[in-house]
Amino acid sequence: PNPMTVLMTGIVDVSIYVGDEGAAPAVKSAVLAVADEFGFELFETHPARRGSWFQRLRLLSRQPAVAERLVKLERALEIQLVDKPQSQVNAADGGAVAEMIKALEQTEKALVTIGSILIVKADGVIAVRNLSVAELRVLERNPEWALDPVGTLRLLQQSHSLAVNAELVERVPEGRPALGAQ
Repeated sequence: PNPMTVLMTGIVDVSIYVGDEGAAPAVKSAVLAVADEFGFELFETHPARRGSWFQRLRLLSRQPAVAERLVKLERALEIQLVDKPQSQVNAADGGAVAEMIKALEQTEKALVTIGSILIVKADGVIAVRNLSVAELRVLERNPEWALDPVGTLRLLQQSHSLAVNAELVERVPEGRPALGAQ
């Protein structure tokens, strides 16, 4: 489905991958607590894949303004990961997010998407970023990447580089050679 349509309907897709199956229950529980805190409820669950652990969920918004709540969630994640001193912000926004980050400590690698928010843990480092519509589409076309956090970051970087290069080529004035052309 088109990512913008998903936001307008109030349904948000969630993917959870953890490299260590033993950490899965705590991470899933923490993700659902974050969802609840930001006004979402579990709408649909797909079967989990074992080995490492992967599961897709769908959340339904209890209120309108889904995009606004996703922005608040992204900011709460940033505060917990980057602005830790400011994380005394407000316990309502930070509590469940802090618990989710704590749950991610139980595994070496993880990838969680909540709507357009991407949370990746690789080599002990947790990173959060907001995905563009184009990046969401790249991940939709390559769902196997959700099982490889480092590969996902690499894929997104490559798709971003390709988009930037395409934009540069489009901006070349007529009659001038494109970048790299001889």
